[in-house]
Amino acid sequence: MKTVDSLGLGTYQFWVNGAIDALGANDKMLSGYPGVVFAVFSYPTDYSLDGHDEIDMEFSHWGTHSTNADYNVWPKEGSDPPNTVNNFNLNLDGAWTTLRYARGANDVWFNIYGDHVAPACNPVSYKYWDYNGDDISTTKMPVHINLFNFTDPPDDMNEIEVVINKFTFIPAGHSLGACP
Repeated sequence: MKTVDSLGLGTYQFWVNGAIDALGANDKMLSGYPGVVFAVFSYPTDYSLDGHDEIDMEFSHWGTHSTNADYNVWPKEGSDPPNTVNNFNLNLDGAWTTLRYARGANDVWFNIYGDHVAPACNPVSYKYWDYNGDDISTTKMPVHINLFNFTDPPDDMNEIEVVINKFTFIPAGHSLGACP
């Protein structure tokens, strides 16, 4: 699923309900969903640019990884460096989370919060990462939300559900509002 409009620099926030920290593990004690990935990301409309101009928050063990989450910054078109990735383990206290990333001209920062929080609020986070560089895309892009299977279907064939309760985009230079 993706937005109709392309969005540029600013803050992207998703209120999520689902066990996104339990996806994509081969160990059935951890999860019965070895190939499932949940992702929110900015991606260019020109698919020939794959490997460029992309910003991701992905949640999965990808079948074999020891970590279950990653943040990715793919370089802007015309840049040669590879993508920069921050892999980590996410252990949520509940199913309600706020996923947030902010695109600036020279940096992208990512954050995950427990529960659903207003854009201006910055409670203790599960994982913060700030990437700085001159290879960051400033291209306006649609926002995508994916829940997909990259290998075999879940062994138990049970449904997998991740709900996006709300998506908010606040353009750079606009107020994030107040923290209630």
